Amino acid sequence: MVKATLRTAKPPVKVEVAPAGAPPSPAPAAPPVAATVVEETSPEQLVSEPDDNPQPGVPAVREQYTSRVNLTGEGIEGDWGDDDVKLPQFKIVQGSGVLSQRFQNGEIIFAEESLLPPPSIKPDAKNPSIRIVPISLRRQWVEKLSQERADAGEMPRIAYSLQEVYDLGGTTRWSAGGQQPDNFWQDAARCMILIEKPESSLHSGFALEFNGKCYAVAVWYVSGGAYRASAKVIVGASQSSLLVPVTDEKGQPKKSDSGQIIKRPMLWKHFWSVNFVRKPVGPKQYMVWYPIVRLAEATTPEIRDYCAGLASNAAAQAAAAVEE
Repeated sequence: MVKATLRTAKPPVKVEVAPAGAPPSPAPAAPPVAATVVEETSPEQLVSEPDDNPQPGVPAVREQYTSRVNLTGEGIEGDWGDDDVKLPQFKIVQGSGVLSQRFQNGEIIFAEESLLPPPSIKPDAKNPSIRIVPISLRRQWVEKLSQERADAGEMPRIAYSLQEVYDLGGTTRWSAGGQQPDNFWQDAARCMILIEKPESSLHSGFALEFNGKCYAVAVWYVSGGAYRASAKVIVGASQSSLLVPVTDEKGQPKKSDSGQIIKRPMLWKHFWSVNFVRKPVGPKQYMVWYPIVRLAEATTPEIRDYCAGLASNAAAQAAAAVEE
């Protein structure tokens, strides 16, 4: 069994973060619908934005969980399990691959349907931002295939720890001469997010409503440069801007022996705005779309309660992940 290890940076502010294993503050009760949303087990496409040397390819599908979690609820009958549920994906079309046969280059996709048209690349363009709330970020590493291996139909493997990368004969470092080795694995993350429906979008897949606006839960896979520009930025903020006090049973902030308020990260504390820009990357200067994420205003208590329920369920499922 492969156990994922969470590595976090020290907070740059003078607060004490609750240590791993310490009981968190009492979480609000999750809405009933949260119990029926679980992680999907067969992503069709891992990478939504390529690395500096983009390669085609679809990752190998692998079983994620050791046991089947039964789903219950009004109107749900029979032996339904978590393997029957798949969360829709949030992507941007990069101009190659299967999506490019149906959509325009740069078109933003949710649940296999167009969410927004391609952003304008004019210098003075004001493109609409997509507002998201991070719910869970799962660290991954993705095997970087050569052009020949990808053309042969080989699919990249996915690892969930550095040790697993090494066990599979991979490396995360470039060679001394600045060349990408044949066994290179790139940084990646699986991001479960809550998307706010853009005002200009006609997409019909936003069934959740909070404070008069519509939302939907999605999975956003990022790797390479897109990982560094999005998931890594959000994780960094979780150790500073996204800290909240740990409270006791009476709702009062807990303090350390020195009197400091003990704090913990809350990914869904704030909204984030997401925009996409084109950048030339790699030796051949391929033009690819990269995300830009910016911290926005605080979320409402209703959204925080909903995200807390989803995050608890996702964490329980990830704990059961095994190597195949």
